[in-house]
Amino acid sequence: MTLNKQLKQSNGMSIGAYLNFIRLMHARELLLSTDKPIEWVATDCGFSNSRILNRNFKAWKNKTPTQYRNEYSEYYIATN
Repeated sequence: MTLNKQLKQSNGMSIGAYLNFIRLMHARELLLSTDKPIEWVATDCGFSNSRILNRNFKAWKNKTPTQYRNEYSEYYIATN
């Protein structure tokens, strides 16, 4: 059985979808814990540019990275 099939059986995601999810989780963490520019966050998380991060992040959270940061970073700082 291939790794892709094993991963899909265990969590329902392909390797590509899983990798994208991990990148988005890392981007979310950086958005909330730093004030780095979105372009920097995108490249640090493995996205080729901020447009790609924006598209993927909006599909995941229904907000752009900037909107998400503005809405949640204050709460994140207060709890950590």
